Amino acid sequence: MTINPQAQAGPSLPSTNSSSSVDPSPGIPILLLKTRSLPTDAYHTYFASTTAAFDPIFVPVLQHSFNGAALDHLATLLPTLSSQYSGLIFTSQRAVEAFASIIHSADAEAKGKLRELSLPIYTVGPATSRALEALRDDFFPRCEVLGRETGNGEGLAGYILQHHRAKIRILSEKEMESQPQGNSPEPQPLPLLFLVGEQRRDIIPKTLSSPSL
Repeated sequence: MTINPQAQAGPSLPSTNSSSSVDPSPGIPILLLKTRSLPTDAYHTYFASTTAAFDPIFVPVLQHSFNGAALDHLATLLPTLSSQYSGLIFTSQRAVEAFASIIHSADAEAKGKLRELSLPIYTVGPATSRALEALRDDFFPRCEVLGRETGNGEGLAGYILQHHRAKIRILSEKEMESQPQGNSPEPQPLPLLFLVGEQRRDIIPKTLSSPSL
């Protein structure tokens, strides 16, 4: 295929002595074969801010779509997350985006409940952590995002076991101390809510639900 350089460049502009009237040169185009992550994308931030002034162009090679029924169910859980779950798990930015779409469309009461939420949020990798932290800062500031440095699902599963057990032990001790002597059965921990896509590895649920742990 022959490309006409003049057609690509567009019509020539008249020369001018005023530098302020000349538009800055466009950045060097660089193709990124991925879906742009929201609300921020680390690749876009890096290439658009370098001195070389690249122009990142995202070319999605996979199509992502949300499960409407699952999102509707998740929306009903928002006001009661703290009473039903002891933590949240995210391992992909698509899951974060799905969660964000529910929060943005939630009513004022549900958003108010989220601001009171103080659950640990477990995640793997810096990109997903950044997306969650941006969402956390706006909607559930009392939550702590954990697991950034674990690197993969296996590492995150081990981290959750260690951190969650310690958290449950502390809460159990406090609850047992508040009960009359002899009337304090050991409290059962609430489950963790794992938000995932259709394509995933099962290392985290298998590790956390293993009878040997």
